[in-house]
Amino acid sequence: MSYRWARWLDDALRAEGCLVVPEPGWENRGRWRSDGRRDLPPNWAFEPNGLFVWHHTASTTTAADPWPTRNTLIYGRSDLPGPLCQVSPDHNGKVHLVAAGRANHAGTFSGAGPTVRGADGNVTSIGCEIDTNGTQPIPIVQYRASIRCAAAVNRRFKRDSSWSLGHAETSVTGKWDPGVGGKTVDLAAWRRDTAECLSYPPGVWYSKKGLPSWGEVDLSALWAGVAASGPARKDTVSRLQYAIKRSIPGAVARKTREAVRTSGQWDGPTVAAVSLWQQHVWAPDNPGDKDGFTDGKRLGPRQAEALFGPRYHLVNRPGAL
Repeated sequence: MSYRWARWLDDALRAEGCLVVPEPGWENRGRWRSDGRRDLPPNWAFEPNGLFVWHHTASTTTAADPWPTRNTLIYGRSDLPGPLCQVSPDHNGKVHLVAAGRANHAGTFSGAGPTVRGADGNVTSIGCEIDTNGTQPIPIVQYRASIRCAAAVNRRFKRDSSWSLGHAETSVTGKWDPGVGGKTVDLAAWRRDTAECLSYPPGVWYSKKGLPSWGEVDLSALWAGVAASGPARKDTVSRLQYAIKRSIPGAVARKTREAVRTSGQWDGPTVAAVSLWQQHVWAPDNPGDKDGFTDGKRLGPRQAEALFGPRYHLVNRPGAL
């Protein structure tokens, strides 16, 4: 039996692009012994191995009150001693470091994924309590922080995204978290995003400043009719052109695609290819115009997927569209 502190979490989360808030004492906080004594060797084990478990707290959060469950996560409840997790993303996307030691969060493992059925999940897994009530929407910044937390742990142990699971999958007592709208989220989709995050260098997936980064396309620049007016926009258009040439063979004729050059210039061949693509895949319920120039509105998900594919993000900065 060994007890290995996860003090590496701070560096790993920051490297992944998280906005980290270390709660005082987190480095030495953790379940040590069943009798609570710290003057004796531990009689519990804690050996993180790359397993990561998402939960939700069941507390209602807002931008003004983003982390109301602080005391409960640190000190526990009358029926369950704290800490109750190692990390907790709040409503505003900050990741609170609660404990570097063992936490009461997982209970007995179900055997889902790489877990061992009947094993004590608190020994090997890092617990992530997303502060949300399970019915309210999860803000995008909180969601991305939750994915980054998983990627940070998986990456630390050179694991793939199958090592990130929801409590609904690992529980043997009928837990259903994390949830939105009163039901469990699509955990397969969460793992796909974790896998994508892991496919990038640490900290690149959705850069902290919200600016276009590797693999992202900024529509606020594109639909303003971007001509190359600076390095950032030129780079953005180059990504679009790269996607056009490789991602939409069914929507745009080969000759039209081949006329596009990865030049960074919003030129005639680029406009022609994009226009044909938009006419081919345009959905009636999309909020934009039929010619594809969205007049300040966003592309629909069908169009985005058809053009950019799974490794491209559409970055719309607030106020830009």
